[in-house]
Amino acid sequence: MTQTTNKIATSEDINLCYFGGSGGFLCLYLILLSKRHCCSFGPAYDSISWDNLLQMLWQHQFGVKEIEHWKHNEHWPKNEITASFSGPKVFFHCNDHRGELYTGAPSLLIYTDIDTHMELSQRKVVGRFQQHSIQDLANESFVIMYNNVKDSSWPELTNMQNFVKLEKRIQQELIENYNAERYLDIKQFKQFFNDQQSYYNQQLGCRVFHEIEQNWDLYTHHMDLKNIVKTQGKSLTDMFDLPYTVDHERLFDRWFSLHDYNLKQLLTSEQ
Repeated sequence: MTQTTNKIATSEDINLCYFGGSGGFLCLYLILLSKRHCCSFGPAYDSISWDNLLQMLWQHQFGVKEIEHWKHNEHWPKNEITASFSGPKVFFHCNDHRGELYTGAPSLLIYTDIDTHMELSQRKVVGRFQQHSIQDLANESFVIMYNNVKDSSWPELTNMQNFVKLEKRIQQELIENYNAERYLDIKQFKQFFNDQQSYYNQQLGCRVFHEIEQNWDLYTHHMDLKNIVKTQGKSLTDMFDLPYTVDHERLFDRWFSLHDYNLKQLLTSEQ
């Protein structure tokens, strides 16, 4: 993969990369709270001291009561302004990283297994889930399948909820020949959807988001979000020999507390 020629950094800088829903902002603040690296959040914040700004931003983002709302409180770093800073810097990259990484700096990819990744994405309402719920996607997929296989004598169908109104012979054919239950049962559809979005990574022993698998060699470092959770963020700071303080503990505890029981189980489970 080639990088754009004007994006030059140093070995002290960090390209922090992730795909939406896999803990990017947690990792950004974990690095920044060590007070060795910096980045720009835009000129509007220039009058605020760096220490106060960090506390204000992470507490604002994760100060919500429900995980579904924290995306509304995100403050995105401005990489183009950060590049003009002196000293160690963090360049923040979400989703399409090709051609965006700053040459000369290590690049760290935060990832996790596809089931955890997609469940986090759904609950945090990111990516495709900003526009469609998993139920919407199941319905859309079912209708596409139905239209692709329907006989000319079959009725029009625009919602899978109307499946039960179809003649029994049509229902039976859809189930037996076209695996209709894969769409009608939301648990089955989640697994089907996750499999469609992922590839099996032999090295990791699990399925990961397809763009992670396709671009794995783009990054110099990789870290599983579950490892970060297991160490309450210390594995990330240790990777770059950064200090770990009570501020890191406070950040992690707040971030983790926003996840319900099922998400916590996923985040702390073995792959």
